[in-house]
Amino acid sequence: MIKLLQSIMNNARISGLKKDDILNAEEFLKYNELGLCLDTIITQLHEDNIIISKDLYNLIDKAAKEMNIPLEDYSFLNDNITEDIQDGMIMK
Repeated sequence: MIKLLQSIMNNARISGLKKDDILNAEEFLKYNELGLCLDTIITQLHEDNIIISKDLYNLIDKAAKEMNIPLEDYSFLNDNITEDIQDGMIMK
């Protein structure tokens, strides 16, 4: 699970999540607060209206399912998905 959350954080960073938000998530991970780590990423991606790839959403979905987090706690990120992201770059 830790590697999965690290991958989510890396992808969120590439997508444009602010450094402070990444640091907060890393701090939660450091103290094994896995749910808070994921929640921080999900919340900030949504609140900052950051465009994400379907791949990042799928990683979040996988982690959430493994932690028994209900779909309604993160499905709103569907609104942030674009199919036009390659290697962290938005392609128009």
